[in-house]
Amino acid sequence: MLIPNNQDKTHLSADVANLRDALDQTQRVRHGRDTGTLTKQQVTALLGLDEHVCLRQVSDERRESDWVKNEIRDRYEQRRAADYLELIGQEEVDRRIVLASDHVAAHPDDLVEGKDVVTCPVCNRETLAVTGIDDFGVGYGPGTCLACSYVFSSHAAHEEALSHMLSRHSKD
Repeated sequence: MLIPNNQDKTHLSADVANLRDALDQTQRVRHGRDTGTLTKQQVTALLGLDEHVCLRQVSDERRESDWVKNEIRDRYEQRRAADYLELIGQEEVDRRIVLASDHVAAHPDDLVEGKDVVTCPVCNRETLAVTGIDDFGVGYGPGTCLACSYVFSSHAAHEEALSHMLSRHSKD
């Protein structure tokens, strides 16, 4: 959004001296002449610019970076749970499935559509003990699988719920 609305900050104070010093430091690096080191004050001055609606690049980049890190964490977690499932064997999995059927939510708010366990995306069994609800309330709560030990993070739950919502709206 290039034109700010009334709710966004349109004026801000900038630490011009530290911004100029930071520009001098990074100029050498950008032109391959030397290395540059930024001080904490210079980084703080740069982050201060991010408060203006038209300059919000740093926080956008940080959000993108966090999203990528969470996606990578979830892929590793899925692989770890799949490996663990192989390690414990079918007999242990069957025993855990029976125990999962007796699972009771610690708090009524932990129920997803009235259930305290839902289908795990890794082992595809109804053994994922939910510990909350997704942002959209469509039934993808974060939790831990009682069979394969997969930890379905809040990020993963949000992404599944968002995907569900987008596909539902695309069909309308």
